[in-house]
Amino acid sequence: MNKKMLFVIFLAILLIFVLVFACKGMFVLFEDDGSLDIQPIGEKDIAESNNQIYVVPTMRDEILKNSAWCASFQLVWNDIQDILVEGNIIFEEPNVLVDNLNSQIFKEKDISKEYYYKRCGLMTTELKTEIEKGILKKFNEKSGILNKLDWENRGQRYFLYAMLKRNFEFVNEFEILEKSNFKETENVEYFGIKESKNDTLREQVYVLYYENEKDFAVKLYTNSSDEIIIALKNEGINFEEIYNNIDKKTKNYKGIREFGELDVLKIPNLNINLLREYQEFAGKPFKIKNGSLVEIEKALQAIHMTLNNVGGVIKTEAQARSEKSEIIFEVGEPRTFSFDTDFVIFFKESNKDIPYFAASIEDIKLFGQK
Repeated sequence: MNKKMLFVIFLAILLIFVLVFACKGMFVLFEDDGSLDIQPIGEKDIAESNNQIYVVPTMRDEILKNSAWCASFQLVWNDIQDILVEGNIIFEEPNVLVDNLNSQIFKEKDISKEYYYKRCGLMTTELKTEIEKGILKKFNEKSGILNKLDWENRGQRYFLYAMLKRNFEFVNEFEILEKSNFKETENVEYFGIKESKNDTLREQVYVLYYENEKDFAVKLYTNSSDEIIIALKNEGINFEEIYNNIDKKTKNYKGIREFGELDVLKIPNLNINLLREYQEFAGKPFKIKNGSLVEIEKALQAIHMTLNNVGGVIKTEAQARSEKSEIIFEVGEPRTFSFDTDFVIFFKESNKDIPYFAASIEDIKLFGQK
């Protein structure tokens, strides 16, 4: 009879963009501190039937109209493959999510080391102390997960942990706009830019493309290497396809890249609290490199994300005005970039090819709007 070891993965990574009233607002990526009102999320059919935001483990997994993804879970899965298995994780029954995770389309090279902390080892009190000291030193953060677990008498149980945290600010706060509709939802809170002669405010926005009032994308610049990409039209069944289509349109665009004085930007405030339990992986045995069978006892990922008129910082003018070519709009012709219907949002480093966070928004009420 094959010997089994229970294998524990507890992952709580939260994406949060927080308004701090005593200082400038900031975007922060951090782990749950236990005080958040978490919305539990299960498998795809559960999320769809209950009208919830569906959290996917990779950019390659098929999404629902309201979905989210963060790279943190992939980083932990990569460690299972590289450290414990030394190859692909294989369940007895085919599993598309596992296949996509095994492909490791997001690796450590796709994100800077200062963005994350991760650790893998036997579940001991010594490992717990090491993790606590590690995240305190790197992020000045405490864990809301570690103290909720039983660290005594854990036997041969493995524990893999990751925290992803980012801070970046807008030098100039965007305007708070009048409340208006998002599709059929009324009184939605928005921020952005009305017609403005403020160069420093407009230079925080870079036009990726503007085909028409129903098909456009912009990039918001930050003081770090982080970029925020927002696109109105969703073309693709997963975040990878959608992002690649945005990139293709951006490269082919021949219009004005600068955000003009008469242009208008309108982005809704966002706020989500999610806890995804990957039940698709629980209790399914697979072999590790020593030939033993192990099981994933629990796999969790938490995401908290808030977006408002503060956060992000300007990049240089040259960067904001690059790739300028043939003009198809007359100078001064106004364009409206109004994200008041289905849209997607990505976060990435400017020197990386793959985003580290994505969300698809169709029902604004699921993203913090009443």
